[in-house]
Amino acid sequence: MVETEPRRDTLAFQVDLWSARGEFPRNIFDVMTRDKEIRYSSRTRAGTDQFKHIQKIRHTLAGLLEKLPQELKNGPEARLLGSVAERRVYNIVHLIYREFETESGRATVIDFMPISDEPGLVRIVVGRSGRIDFRTEFVARFNYGSTVPWVNRLDDGTINAIAGPERLVLRTPAALYGEDLRTLGEFTVEAGESVPFILAYGTSVQPPPPPIDAFEAPQRTEASWRKWSDRCPDVGPWSQAVKRSLITLKALTYAPTGGIVAAVTTSLPERLGGVRNWDYRYCWLRDATFTLLAFMHLGYYEEARDWRDWLVRAVAATLRNREST
Repeated sequence: MVETEPRRDTLAFQVDLWSARGEFPRNIFDVMTRDKEIRYSSRTRAGTDQFKHIQKIRHTLAGLLEKLPQELKNGPEARLLGSVAERRVYNIVHLIYREFETESGRATVIDFMPISDEPGLVRIVVGRSGRIDFRTEFVARFNYGSTVPWVNRLDDGTINAIAGPERLVLRTPAALYGEDLRTLGEFTVEAGESVPFILAYGTSVQPPPPPIDAFEAPQRTEASWRKWSDRCPDVGPWSQAVKRSLITLKALTYAPTGGIVAAVTTSLPERLGGVRNWDYRYCWLRDATFTLLAFMHLGYYEEARDWRDWLVRAVAATLRNREST
């Protein structure tokens, strides 16, 4: 697909059907299976890296041709280089499907975070062949794992977990039951069947987050990211890397408020065995400044305005106290 002529700006999804990660082999048959998975997974990455290198050469050639004097641009050497030089941008999104295979069948587990008004996480278990049995376990804890929520079932079967002002809801057609402060379930998928699990977050003082269509959400999420990232201007041979970085930075923003977290990292120990654990899921002014500069240099001013409004609200009480003294 990436070699299709004529070449054009492209957003491609690369799907790995083999994972380099897996359980430690226990016998010769496991060794043979892991050998196949690692070899094919490595080929996928090698192919992507090779194409990335070729694209860098094409972009470099385009830059060199632009610097040539006009009398040299019409020469046969320049025309030959021009046939392969280009400024097209390819964005390859790497998707890894976790696949489970047993003697009775094969199934894939797909995880993603949809673009929606309510924060959530979607998991879809897809039957590929035969029939395979699954066991699911849902263990919700709040306040860094110290608070066990009150869990009940709503009228529509939704699992509802509440801890003070916070709430998690889990929706799935799979039959679930409570045991030892956990929510468990067993289900079976056959070839062509799909079982969704939708986890959503909200406040306990508001109605539960509305349900979403787990099978429509991937297309809507892809379209939203494509529309947003396509606003990025061309920056020459670095366009692909810049656009990929922009998507990562955008994922650190919180749309309802405009806040920007420093990183999606929690409980990072200052040193092993120490008492300090760093939580970067807060807005650090220094880190947010670097993120906003990257946005604005590329014309993304909405994120900057939203963050400014968030900051004004966050320090409003402090400013008022200063004015009254």
